[in-house]
Amino acid sequence: MIQDMDQHDIQILTQLSQNARLSSEKIGRSIGLTGNAVANRIKKLVREGVIEGFRMIPKFENLEISTYAFYLENKRHSVMCGKIEELFDLPYFYTAIVCIEGSLLVFTLANSIKQAQIQERQILSILNEFEVKRRFHAEYTTIENRRTLTRLDLRIMLTLLEEPRLPVSELSKKLGVSARTVNRRLSKLIEGRDVKFTLKLQPSKIKDFIPYYLFVNLGRSSYNGTKIKLIERFKDYSIWYANFGEDKLMLSVCRRDLSEIERDLKAVERMVGCENYLSIFPSKIVYNDAPVKSALQALYEKPPIRQISVSG
Repeated sequence: MIQDMDQHDIQILTQLSQNARLSSEKIGRSIGLTGNAVANRIKKLVREGVIEGFRMIPKFENLEISTYAFYLENKRHSVMCGKIEELFDLPYFYTAIVCIEGSLLVFTLANSIKQAQIQERQILSILNEFEVKRRFHAEYTTIENRRTLTRLDLRIMLTLLEEPRLPVSELSKKLGVSARTVNRRLSKLIEGRDVKFTLKLQPSKIKDFIPYYLFVNLGRSSYNGTKIKLIERFKDYSIWYANFGEDKLMLSVCRRDLSEIERDLKAVERMVGCENYLSIFPSKIVYNDAPVKSALQALYEKPPIRQISVSG
């Protein structure tokens, strides 16, 4: 467990969670440290296991799939690690957040609600001591939100799925395409939010802070205003946040003690537009990018709709 973590470490985690391809120099300029100081802190965070690795997350509607999450409670209030490992046998299993009280939040990828219902039954057949208490659906599969990815886009994404922080110069060599073209296509993917680079974080390794996740259901009529208020409320303590469908927001928050968390939750309860929330305290996060790779490969193997020039 990393010793003497401070607010600079939290700021570094926050910036890398929003864009894991940021350079140490750029992060340093924004938080008042040198590039070398930031690089050394990142190395220490990796060495101590706070940062398990890095992750590329595509815009799932472009892959014709959605994110689903199942919040499960264990009647015995304990999680058997062997059972969690069995989830890797499921081709759609994406992420699991194991909570300290024995509950579990499992994320899957599916192309329909019907498929997600089948997934739920299969998950419960493995985790037979659990029961589903809440379900979340990102509802990403609207045609108007999809963008056609070129074959070069897909090759870039497949490569960066394995090595999210690979420099453009090395990426261009692997693809056999000029660095200028790769940089242009990658920039367009990032700017269009077709891809995001983030952390594989292990919150339980964060010393001197109490990490927790907050799922907030927002009323659709006041979604944007309430979302802005929530982000502003947690901006100094949140490592990252993510939209989850059209009416949900998920935040990863770090606080110094439980009294601060209690104040957070009371503030959420009082906030107009927050219909309800779920707070969970993670002990371990299990990551699996195999279903994303399968979805990218399936799209790549389809006949291309259009081509772009790959000359410099």
